[in-house]
Amino acid sequence: MSGALLGYAANMSDPPLVAFTVGAVSDFQIDPGSAAAEVTFANNGTYAGTGNIEGFSGNWISPTSAAGNAYDIRMTVNTGTTPSGSTTGIWLGLGTTRTWTISQAGIGTTASNVTVEIRRVSTLAVLSDGGGAFDMTASVTA
Repeated sequence: MSGALLGYAANMSDPPLVAFTVGAVSDFQIDPGSAAAEVTFANNGTYAGTGNIEGFSGNWISPTSAAGNAYDIRMTVNTGTTPSGSTTGIWLGLGTTRTWTISQAGIGTTASNVTVEIRRVSTLAVLSDGGGAFDMTASVTA
């Protein structure tokens, strides 16, 4: 599922626009091997979901110069495996790049359905939910 955004900046006096669109992130590999699907929201204002089959990328804030400590991010696991990397289920400052990874070593599949939200620290107002839940999948087949 992919989704859209909240808020906009009509002119320079408006606050920065926090908006992003996400979709499935999938990495499929052949055994012997390992697979990893990764989602990163960087403190420079960019984001990416990387896998060899499906992914996404863009800027989570415009202008990107407004990125950083004024914003928090939270990844919530709706179903499946909890990704490694940054903590899930709590608000984390975006002054630091945040990365979550689903991985699979050997034959099998690891999957998670997650939601990402960004809020302004000063008001605690959630500015974008990225359009809702999306899937992260890492799979190794014979």
